[in-house]
Amino acid sequence: MVKLDRESINYYKHRKLKKNIGILGGTFDPPHFGHLRISIRALHLLKLDEIWWVVSMSNPLKKNKQITEFNKRFCKVKNFINHHRIVVSDIENRLSTQYTSDVILFLKKNYVNTNFIWLMGIDNLDKFHLWKDWRFIINNIPIVIFDRPYHTLNILKNSSFSFFKTKRIRSNQVSIFRKMKHPRWIFLTGWSKHVSSSQINEYNNKK
Repeated sequence: MVKLDRESINYYKHRKLKKNIGILGGTFDPPHFGHLRISIRALHLLKLDEIWWVVSMSNPLKKNKQITEFNKRFCKVKNFINHHRIVVSDIENRLSTQYTSDVILFLKKNYVNTNFIWLMGIDNLDKFHLWKDWRFIINNIPIVIFDRPYHTLNILKNSSFSFFKTKRIRSNQVSIFRKMKHPRWIFLTGWSKHVSSSQINEYNNKK
């Protein structure tokens, strides 16, 4: 079971959280405007109070891929974002975990009056069934999946979400999605830019 150190306990104990919070997790190596676009759309469409960018300690599914050291990535994300309703969070680091399920469990147990919503790009669906406790994740936090070019069909053939196909909410109900009972998930289309962290890294290495 994940536990916080004393400093972190005091940090979260005295912080009054907003009512509706979206969570966008990832290595953010590096952060890019795709992350920002998802966040802005989520704030508007889902009527959220704020969004947390949870910077992951690492990615268990990318063990062979070199990831920039956490503190460097965290600082880069904080310098990148300048939006009063987007908060950069190091909660994974404070919990000493690399798993989304641990973060969700902690938040659900300690902030029962806050409505958390998980945000993710459709490109993450390919390996979602390999995430630790992926069924727990779907059952315990509403999920919003954002479309990206060339990935739309993934939603139809994904093995994880096929188990929960009856819990899919129609996109025209997005404005009230946060008020619905879970498990529930929704797929939103309308992406216009195709850019990823890997592509930006590749570009930067060539400069």
